[in-house]
Amino acid sequence: MPILRHEIYSFADTHNAHKIRAQLKRLNHVHSIPNDLYNERQGGEYIEFRPNHSLLNSLIVITTEYDANTYLTKETLV
Repeated sequence: MPILRHEIYSFADTHNAHKIRAQLKRLNHVHSIPNDLYNERQGGEYIEFRPNHSLLNSLIVITTEYDANTYLTKETLV
């Protein structure tokens, strides 16, 4: 398992070091290098989007009724 974790982390780190191109037709698209967007600050604040709390609360209400076990096979529930 440690080898697999290392390989997945290495892949994600390498993939996130590449620049995301600008997409002019996407209004909320942030183009840059993902690692830089996550780790660096501009003007003292992280580059990020603020969550829409009303949307998140409505999704919580909807998803609390779901039972994840209904999607599992009998073998995985044992």
